[in-house]
Amino acid sequence: MKNFIEIKSSKSVLYLLNYFIKIFVSFLFFSGCFDQNTNKSGDTNSNNNKKIINIKQDASFYNELKIKNDSLLQDDFFNRYYAPWLKKDFLGKKEEHLWPFKTYTSNKEYYGNNRVIVQNDFFEKMKNLAYFDNYKKINKKAITVKYSNMRAFPTDQPLFLNFNKAGEGYPFDYLQTSSVAPNKPIIVSHYSKDRRYAYVSSSFTSGWIKNTDFAFIDDKSIEIWLNNKNAFITQDNIPIYNQYNDFIFKLRIGMILPIKEDKIIVANRLNNGKAELLYSKLDPTIYSLEFLKLKMVPKIINKLLNVKYGWGGLYENRDCSSTIRDLFIPFGYWLPRNSSNQSQFGRVILLENLSIEEKIKTIKREAIAYKTLIYKQGHIVLYIGVDKNKDIVVMQNIWGISTVTPSGKDGRLIIGQNIISPLNIGEDLPYFNKKKLFIKNVTRMNILE
Repeated sequence: MKNFIEIKSSKSVLYLLNYFIKIFVSFLFFSGCFDQNTNKSGDTNSNNNKKIINIKQDASFYNELKIKNDSLLQDDFFNRYYAPWLKKDFLGKKEEHLWPFKTYTSNKEYYGNNRVIVQNDFFEKMKNLAYFDNYKKINKKAITVKYSNMRAFPTDQPLFLNFNKAGEGYPFDYLQTSSVAPNKPIIVSHYSKDRRYAYVSSSFTSGWIKNTDFAFIDDKSIEIWLNNKNAFITQDNIPIYNQYNDFIFKLRIGMILPIKEDKIIVANRLNNGKAELLYSKLDPTIYSLEFLKLKMVPKIINKLLNVKYGWGGLYENRDCSSTIRDLFIPFGYWLPRNSSNQSQFGRVILLENLSIEEKIKTIKREAIAYKTLIYKQGHIVLYIGVDKNKDIVVMQNIWGISTVTPSGKDGRLIIGQNIISPLNIGEDLPYFNKKKLFIKNVTRMNILE
């Protein structure tokens, strides 16, 4: 029996040689694209972001001369921002806060931080620990005193979906509702059964934070807080200290603090759980005493570029919607926390049933630079303008670009930061997943007004 393949013509040899060369080249190409940093889910840590983010990272470059010096200030901005302190019965009905126990159940397979499947009894334990029989039992005004992770359940334990699926696993912890910056007004409903967590509501979301992350604030302190001038923070990650030079926390864009003369007022937690007001001198270049005008949006964007992506604000970072929310606070424009709700503010233009060409034309025709948000399910970006090629340019805090291997396996090329990019970032990459083209999945745009 022959143990070789008999080749009968030189044409066959050339054909086979050409075929194997193509296979080999394809292997080398995709080995370069999906490098050694690729994990089982297909997520790839890109070492070549500069090649992918290849347009100018300066928001003022695209449209600065066309921006009108308008105000974005909402008439009810302060009522929205300080709603936990000002609005009667701010907590609302208990049923509105029980959604996590209906959403995250043993009916779906979840994983913990050790990648082991979460046991079914975990969900019942969390429901018992949440102790909603005591809803509104405290019902007191408070203020956050440190960066807090607001959780859907009263636990630090994460809840991940399948780690082997692109876009799931780390960092997408479904129990992370949001981060909350220091010195945000909140109202406390009740404690968890073990008293380690408290269920609270801020102006933009509700959830569980640790009982040491806030302090109860009395009416006199609130009056001081509300009746002094405001310092709108315009720099990011600025450490502040008390009179003993002890670190308090870091200031960042999106924070508003009262200011008396040249000292900002901050709240600290005493051992009895109550707030004390401290005074800290601050460089005047770090804040504005007035709401900013639209012309300043590019400068604030530039200060937020390269901010790391953090799902739900994990690790004191920002995701797509919290980046946009923080960006607009110093302009006096309050936005909800999640991208879906943000996309319904202002003048909404529906794009869902349009072709790709019609969507692009509509965006170019209707969008106003620095005032227009563009939304697809789970992600939102800010329209900046167009580049020299007339391609749409946006600001977005993005986890990664959808990819697909030659065998059809989905993956992500991880960006993991806030960038200026073409709307359809990644579309020119040979391994880009064309089904996930951003413009193809856009459902609406909204102009903030």
